[in-house]
Amino acid sequence: MRFRTAVLSALLVVSSVGVAAGPASARTDAAGSGTITFQGTPCAFTFTYDGGPPPAAVQIQSIDIADSCSADGTATGTLTFGPGNAATLALKVAVTKPISCGYSGSLTGTYSGNAGTFPEQSVPKSSGSFLCPNPAKIAITATL
Repeated sequence: MRFRTAVLSALLVVSSVGVAAGPASARTDAAGSGTITFQGTPCAFTFTYDGGPPPAAVQIQSIDIADSCSADGTATGTLTFGPGNAATLALKVAVTKPISCGYSGSLTGTYSGNAGTFPEQSVPKSSGSFLCPNPAKIAITATL
């Protein structure tokens, strides 16, 4: 279980990259940070993005998972806003270490100012080892 938790923690970190709401004006190569929690295990991350602010979409450019995490991977995604303070993150995640796991889906949450929150949700596995949980349960908070 610890092996699975570490893999998913990194996976979830990657998927959370686009969670934050945009700044006051559209940005290129803007940066943010956040925390992902998977089955009670938190992991920090930083990310760069283009786009925003709400209601303009945010495009995830790159992520950097904290060195203290035992897994790594990549992600792509688009964060859209509305109506009200609603936010949706469409994402594709590829865990590359310690085992390969792919996940694809959408998270729904809220944003306020420059912070976004996505409560725990299920994201289905799209590829990878039988050791990868299916679905993965993830929760995300992020700030620009």
